[in-house]
Amino acid sequence: MALYIDFDDCICETNVTLRALALERYGLSSTFEGMTEFDLHISLGLSDTQYPEFMRIFHAEKLLEIPEIPDACATIAAWHRAGLEPLVITGRNPNCHEASRAWLDAHGLADIPLYHLDKYQRFSAHGPDVLSLEQLTAMHFDFAVEDAPVSLALLLRLRLCPIALFDRPWNRKLTLPDPLPQPVRRFTSWKAIAAAAAAHLSGTPTR
Repeated sequence: MALYIDFDDCICETNVTLRALALERYGLSSTFEGMTEFDLHISLGLSDTQYPEFMRIFHAEKLLEIPEIPDACATIAAWHRAGLEPLVITGRNPNCHEASRAWLDAHGLADIPLYHLDKYQRFSAHGPDVLSLEQLTAMHFDFAVEDAPVSLALLLRLRLCPIALFDRPWNRKLTLPDPLPQPVRRFTSWKAIAAAAAAHLSGTPTR
């Protein structure tokens, strides 16, 4: 059974780190709960000239410092030990692969595959660690964990599997389609996600 798991703000607190960097480098103060827009230009108040430098610094200096979301890595590792097949599928540019891989390895997820998917039309690359949309469509998943509105829309369009939407300020304004092509439930913790995934994968009905 394959599990699709997003990286940033599902496994690790990326936007917490981004917010701290914006304050450190540009004096831009924001609150996490105030980050109601997925676009960092808006949520952090970055100008068009600041944004490229900001992201370059973040990718070069901060990727290994991002803190884990509580229970995320332990849950994923437990899934792997139980014989499931968790895959981390990130919208990060493939040029971040080495640092991203190192973060996962350092947090007990050395055996978990990491793939880069151009979820946001930000890169064009090929390689063994890069998935095209066509490749993703051809894959089978039994459960997914996502937070980004654009990525959620993609998963719904592809009708891949039930989705755990990790609760974040930038996805609280989402209006889901009715009817839904597959179940979507909102979660605020990995313990709750683990329980829901266990119930779903065992075929136990959930409410």
